[in-house]
Amino acid sequence: MQLGSNYAILQLDQAPAHTSSAISWPENIIPLFQPPSAPDLNPIERLW
Repeated sequence: MQLGSNYAILQLDQAPAHTSSAISWPENIIPLFQPPSAPDLNPIERLW
């Protein structure tokens, strides 16, 4: 999927794989890291 000139905010937990400096984010994708120990911000927690 290509965003073109649109921007996207991607919410991520702080798993080591998500915060690696090896990840090269495109300019129009903004990673938003949730604070550690914040289950109320994790959408999957609503299922449990």
